[in-house]
Amino acid sequence: MLDSLSESSNASTSKSLMALTGLSNLTNYKVPLHEIIPVAQARGVYTILDAAALAPTTRISLRKTPVDSMAVSFYKMFGFPTGVGALVARKKFLDILDRPWFAGGAVDLVQVPGVIATPAECISSRFEVRTFAAVTKPKSYDILWLQEGTINYLTFPAVIAGINSLSKYIDMLPLRLSSLYHYLYNQLSLLRYPDTETPTVQILTGAPSLPSATPPHGYVLSFLVLNKKGEIVPLSHIEALAARKGRDNLPTIAPTFKSTPKHPNPIPHVLRTSNTSSSTAVYEKPVVDLGRTERTIALRTGCACNPGGAAALLGIESYMQLVQPGATQRSLELVVGRELGVIRVSLGWVSDWSDVVAFIRFVKGIQEVVG
Repeated sequence: MLDSLSESSNASTSKSLMALTGLSNLTNYKVPLHEIIPVAQARGVYTILDAAALAPTTRISLRKTPVDSMAVSFYKMFGFPTGVGALVARKKFLDILDRPWFAGGAVDLVQVPGVIATPAECISSRFEVRTFAAVTKPKSYDILWLQEGTINYLTFPAVIAGINSLSKYIDMLPLRLSSLYHYLYNQLSLLRYPDTETPTVQILTGAPSLPSATPPHGYVLSFLVLNKKGEIVPLSHIEALAARKGRDNLPTIAPTFKSTPKHPNPIPHVLRTSNTSSSTAVYEKPVVDLGRTERTIALRTGCACNPGGAAALLGIESYMQLVQPGATQRSLELVVGRELGVIRVSLGWVSDWSDVVAFIRFVKGIQEVVG
């Protein structure tokens, strides 16, 4: 990334925007923002920071991290309200944006049929004449230009309360959470099947640093569960076990997927439609009775809305080259030969030692079911 920035020229009159992820929600990698942002600024490249995974456990200073804009999720920061976040942006950055559309709340009258749109009265003085063919931005910065529809004002008190509460603890979170994460990582790494000494889990995220107030990583752990033979246990099996209140009366579940071969099967046509099949792929959805279940373990399986990170962690980039238009996840799984994705757990503001110990016990219990 730095090499690409260094090679780019700042002599061009066109504007560029670089989107950065502060912390990967899957690989647990923290981007070295202090190295990238100065280079981007020197090259005239604007920056937007996705801080959704970073902000819940890290105090972010826009003086020390002078990005042009930043997106955060209040739901990820303190759990409520859902669907509410914020775009924090510098005025000079908003001034350069061109918006080719408009929607409810930003217009007073729309000509139908026609191309004329009259801005809403509250911001009309800020706008030049605008039409469907050429929607112009305000003559000067006005936040209403970016705001459409009805504001979710009923949630504002919750946002304020959440920020005030999190602010009291956020400076203490890195040291506490890095201690929890270090213990969780090491304990899972030590788990073995007693009779074969094969590992119970395959951890995909990097090894943590020693507990620190400024760790170079986050608190996200991505892994897979293995059976005694070293084969990956399907994610749907783990979901079923996590939904159970206890291990009593759990059915014994045998993995139904072969290990992923080192090289993809040369049958790219399988990836063209969702209803093709292949005799070389073993794919069976497990039949598990989930009646009368009670969820006690919260974890996430799949790609966690990060398909690039998941493909890298799973080492299936070569299979991605086979994907054709119209392909589905099911069709890709048929070629790879197993369910795709990872198991992800993360630590946050309310996590404590009891949560970590309970999860380690849960994984130990999986040994008896899938071993």
